[in-house]
Formats: sequence, structure tokens, C-alpha cells
Amino acid sequence: MYVGISELHRERNDLPAALHDLQRSQDLGQHAGLPQNRYRWCVAMARVRQAQGDLAGELDLLDEAERLYISDSFPNVRPISAMKARVWIAQGWLGEALSWASVQGLSPEDNLSYLREFEHVTLARLLLAQYPRGRTERSIHQAVELLDRLLRAADEGQRAGSALEILVLQAVADQMRDNVSAALWPLERALTLAEPEGYVRIFVDQGPPMAALLEAAAERGIAASYVRRLLGAFDKGEPCTPVRQDFGRPIERT
Repeated sequence: MYVGISELHRERNDLPAALHDLQRSQDLGQHAGLPQNRYRWCVAMARVRQAQGDLAGELDLLDEAERLYISDSFPNVRPISAMKARVWIAQGWLGEALSWASVQGLSPEDNLSYLREFEHVTLARLLLAQYPRGRTERSIHQAVELLDRLLRAADEGQRAGSALEILVLQAVADQMRDNVSAALWPLERALTLAEPEGYVRIFVDQGPPMAALLEAAAERGIAASYVRRLLGAFDKGEPCTPVRQDFGRPIERT
């Protein structure tokens, strides 16, 4: 229970509360939870490390989660390998992420299913990340088309959480093509979905480019009070994952 609640606190950008819940879960001991709890605890803590900007710590915890993973009757719709690929993309380690996509047999033209939705959204992130490296129009066109299909599938399945992430990425894609006006359409819908839940990290994790988009939204009076709150998270210097939404200079791997 505490692990699940910590995820909600993290998304609302209350990292101290998220850490407190994870500590309470740990204090209760492994005997108080399901066998899968150790794996889920590591994943939740990795997400907190991500929000703190500690990508190395996030990868270590995901490695531990991978070691502890125990399958159950529920489908594994958020594979750890895809979570790790997202960290590699954030770090600019696109070679590792491309290898992951190849091993998983992922393609922008795949038939879509709920079971692989998280992986295909990750693939869209990878395609966006490739665009500034060589300004290859093919990669961003593939990303945009994949995101369009993913959004239709998420809407048909009434998966608001998936739709929210996809809309944010659509806004990022439009911004990358210097079309801020177009970016505000998916961003406005994303804000409409996120505001009732008080979500913050889904926006803050995109880094400074998202702050610029939110500034543009504020100028147009879109979700004014909520946008001010989100911009405040940036203004306060809240740690954010250094996701390369400008996808420019990669961090060198050592």
C-alpha cells in the first residue's frame, strides 16, 4: 500500500512524502507484503531518484528490481528493460536504447496493444531523441505517426494515464519542429487531464523546453492557475530528470 501511495506523492512532486512512504514500507518488513513488493519498492524508489535527477541511482535500483522480479498473474505492462531504456535516452546513450529496441523487436509500424504500450511509448521517445542528432525528418515523422496511433488506442481503451504521457510527447514533438502553436493543442488537453489529480512530474520531468511551452500556455490563459503552479516547480529549482527534450548534447558515458 505504501509503495503505491508513494508513486502518487512522487507524481504530485511531494518527494519527501514519497520517501516517507517508502521508508514506512521498508520498516514494516518484507513479511508484511507480497513477494513482489521488494521489486515494486525498488521501482518506486528508482522513480524518486529520477525525480531527484540521480539517473545513476535510478539505474542501480532498476538493476536490483530486475534481479528481484517475480512474475505473477498480472501482465508485465511496464518491463524494467523499457524503464532502463528511458534512462539511457535521458542520458543521451542512444546506442544502448537502440539495442534495446532491436532486441525487443520494436518498430514504429507494429500493431499496437495494451500489453506493449509502455514499450511503444518508449520507442517514440527514442525516435524523438534521434531527431536533433542529424535532423533526420524520418525519425520525427515516425515518432509523430506512432504517437498519433498510440493516442487513439489509449483513448479507445480509456487509459487516461497513457494518454497524458502521449499528449505531452506530442507537444514536445511539435515544439521540436518549431511549431509552438501546434504544441499547445496537445498540451492543453494534457493539462486538462492532469489538473484534477494535481500532477506535476509528468511536466517538470521534460525539463526547460516544457517550461517554455508552459510559459506560452500562460500567455494564452490556458489553465492559468495550474500552469502557474507548474512553472513554480521550475522556478523553485525543483530537481528534474535531465531528459534531453531538446535532445541536444548527450551526457558522455564514462
